[in-house]
Amino acid sequence: MRARVDFQSPTRFHPILTCCDDAECEQEITGSRRDIERLIGRPCVQVAYPNGNYGEREIRLLRAAGYRTARTCDVGWNDDATDPFRLHAIDIHDDSSLAWFIAQLTGIPLFLRYARHGGGWRGRKPQF
Repeated sequence: MRARVDFQSPTRFHPILTCCDDAECEQEITGSRRDIERLIGRPCVQVAYPNGNYGEREIRLLRAAGYRTARTCDVGWNDDATDPFRLHAIDIHDDSSLAWFIAQLTGIPLFLRYARHGGGWRGRKPQF
């Protein structure tokens, strides 16, 4: 699958990093990168924050571990000014009909869901 899939890091055991102590958070980040690189034989330079939860500590540890980018669950699109450790996303459900897929691409359903919980457009995902 390596010819068609870009394997990157979801952390080792997918805990919510902001709930981990410093040592566990660092081990999740560095261990995952090491494990994936060993499996695929290529550099692993991207990570997705489990549950979308992150803070300054997690960003600092990712930089120190050699990652170049990190995907959040924050609403929005990315451009040249986007922090590479705070990449935005639009959540698309796997079982979407074509009409619902198109609606989700606008970002409006996700925006409304986050707005109900205190988030907002191009803002942080509420940290549940």
